[in-house]
Amino acid sequence: MARLGLRLVTAMTSRQPAALENVSLFASYALPGCDSSVAEWGDVCTDCVHAAGDYLRPASGPRLTEDDIRDRDRQLRDALRAQRSITATAAQPKRKQNQTCWLCELRRTCTNAEHGWECDDCRRVQ
Repeated sequence: MARLGLRLVTAMTSRQPAALENVSLFASYALPGCDSSVAEWGDVCTDCVHAAGDYLRPASGPRLTEDDIRDRDRQLRDALRAQRSITATAAQPKRKQNQTCWLCELRRTCTNAEHGWECDDCRRVQ
């Protein structure tokens, strides 16, 4: 039940203007991807400690500070946003209606492939 409340607060604050983007009522979690709140900045929630097992070990360096976590999360958001934009604008194969498929020699909507126009049926067979 507490997790639902935290997700609701997170969802509500994520729609705020950019100036309020870094405002939070709870300390942020040390690992990206988990939205559990913790007592102090840089702590790890018990669910992730149990789930990660021996893979999660104390860091040898200094603890992450609030600014470090916010900077890391901002960089991660920017990288994911850039990745989504690259994926969305990736070149799709050229498709055209009324082309003769070089395999079955029928006129259909085909995709321009390495050897020539290929219909969807022939592409599925390969």
